[in-house]
Amino acid sequence: MQHNQKSTNPTTEQESEVAADAYKTASVATPSVERGTETTPRGVVARLWHRFKPTRPVLYLAIVAMAGLLTFSLIRLVLFMRNEELLSIGIDTSDTLLFDAMLVGVRYDVVVSFYILLIPLLLLTIGDFLSPKPRKVLSKVAVGWIAVCYLPIIVCGIGDIPFYEHFDTHVNAVAISYLLNDMGQATSMIFHDVGYLTFALISFIVGILFVALCIRVARRMELHRGSERKYISLLLTILWIGASPLIIRGMHLQPRPMSARDAAISENKFANELSKSPVFVLAKSVGTLWSSVNLMNPNKACRYVREELGRDNTLSLISPAKETPWEHVVIVVQESSTVARLAREGNDEGLTPCLDSLIRGGRYYQNVYSTGTHTCHGLYSTITSLPSYININPLTDGLGSQLNTIYSQIAQREDVSTMFFVTHDPNFDNVYGFTTTEGFELFWGENQYTAPTQHKTWGVDDHVMFDHALESIDSQIVSGQRVVAMILTCSNHEPYNAPLDVGFTPTATDEESIAVQYADWSLGRFMDMAHEREWFDKTLFVITGDHGKAITSDYFIPDSFVHIPLLMYSPAHIDAEVRDDLMSQMDTTPTVMAMLGYEYTNRSLGIDVNSTSRRMIPYGADGCIAARDRRWVYIYAANDNMRYLYDLEADSNERLRNVAAQHPAVVDSMHLYIASMTQTGWEIHNNPNRTTF
Repeated sequence: MQHNQKSTNPTTEQESEVAADAYKTASVATPSVERGTETTPRGVVARLWHRFKPTRPVLYLAIVAMAGLLTFSLIRLVLFMRNEELLSIGIDTSDTLLFDAMLVGVRYDVVVSFYILLIPLLLLTIGDFLSPKPRKVLSKVAVGWIAVCYLPIIVCGIGDIPFYEHFDTHVNAVAISYLLNDMGQATSMIFHDVGYLTFALISFIVGILFVALCIRVARRMELHRGSERKYISLLLTILWIGASPLIIRGMHLQPRPMSARDAAISENKFANELSKSPVFVLAKSVGTLWSSVNLMNPNKACRYVREELGRDNTLSLISPAKETPWEHVVIVVQESSTVARLAREGNDEGLTPCLDSLIRGGRYYQNVYSTGTHTCHGLYSTITSLPSYININPLTDGLGSQLNTIYSQIAQREDVSTMFFVTHDPNFDNVYGFTTTEGFELFWGENQYTAPTQHKTWGVDDHVMFDHALESIDSQIVSGQRVVAMILTCSNHEPYNAPLDVGFTPTATDEESIAVQYADWSLGRFMDMAHEREWFDKTLFVITGDHGKAITSDYFIPDSFVHIPLLMYSPAHIDAEVRDDLMSQMDTTPTVMAMLGYEYTNRSLGIDVNSTSRRMIPYGADGCIAARDRRWVYIYAANDNMRYLYDLEADSNERLRNVAAQHPAVVDSMHLYIASMTQTGWEIHNNPNRTTF
């Protein structure tokens, strides 16, 4: 009796699973179909379903895929709900835009899901043909792969929402570069901003819940037992792989796999961006993270630039010394300063009363554009008079060093003191290393101020830095030095934390507007205090921005993101006027130093706009290069290989229509201009000792 019981009750796990598989196979082999109905249509369908229904691995992966598609669609829907008004801006406001965008978004998500689930499908299919122990290992690896892939993708998708709202583009390689270069500063920015922190927590919670769901379903389905019909599982796997050409095309019969072109469903920028998968965009851009600039043949680019700027083969131009009324210059580079907030541009919120007042009393250049959309680009181009580069932080990336900037030439004079001031950690973005290499002898950062910086991501408040700058300038001038000072503000940057106990009284109610008003108040206070100095009338004050702010939605790169103010202020020597010159951020330093009468050799792509003119303005954004003249705006999205052309002379909203296909000659001409400028700048950046171009 004991012997019989032992023989009919296996004791090992392997024997138990074999017995269970045998039982299930027998059950499947004799489907439960009522007698006499085997030949009826219902019976035939039932028999076919029992024979060909999805096997356990395929069914599990289908559940995961559907859960993923639902999650991605909900993330996309949240982005829409938070920015719903953007869908009604532009020339295309069709009632079906949201539906079309969501549908195309699902197509992108299907492609992403296919690539993620292909490896688990192969592992689980192979496991069906193995014994229970290795099959169990492969099933765990498959579920682990799903967890490792879906968690960061969900975190990326949810975190993309505030990123898009700030930068008007999806999370990309530039964000990864910032994170890798200074993780401490990046995490500080997240933890000190309630909005960012909320999204960060939600993203991790949702990601972990999704992973937990995948693990729980795998256990409930006993995924480690494999399929009771392994050949059916193999057949379905072959069919899945065989359908891959159609799947990677987003389930559409089109001649190529899905790309950024498939997101161009309308003339509405937000609808097009809404349809994209953030992970699709990120994966596409990460390949360029450590890449070089390779837009065109460097020699051809240099020849073009020489002709365009009227330079010889050294690309050099000497600006002669001359007598001027100024001995000193103070350049204030304001964080996120866009002309869209100025009263003269029609803004009635009263956010920048001090700057508005100064503009009315100085020489204001109304057509100035930053070279990029990040501080690193603005600082680099202001100091070096070189352009920004696609997906590259020029302060930390590349091989450029000692670029023989105008500041480094001026710093060699014994009677000049070059000074740089910033509120935050001097090592963030390599600001200290870059500025001191390129000509600024004296540097003040967060550690040089006595004011407390607790809970301040960006160091001290602007007015504290301005006060210290005034004292330092006083000290240098008293010692007989001429001063060249650059001041980089930062209070108008997320996370916003404007002080309310220093005499500043905001009229705005939201944090961002309060920060803008505080930055403007600090600037006005600084100018008032400087006016009391003896050296005020001998100083040229320059007020500009590092870049703008994406507060409008018009072109693929919003104008407000790159259109910055530039003011030359010296009431004793400059009459109030508005200049209409086409001007790049690269032109700031050559123009300013020529006004001061310094002799320098301009070996850059910037010009003195008071003595010559610029035909086009080169600029760009994450993954893009762009150019504009008096009529056209041209943008080339390099990561997407898409071209946009807008006619500034078109009527009303028609100026927002992409007319690149209708004007190929204009597109080619403007593309050659911006590609040549960018490529030549990169050659100078990486070959600072090169003598001929």
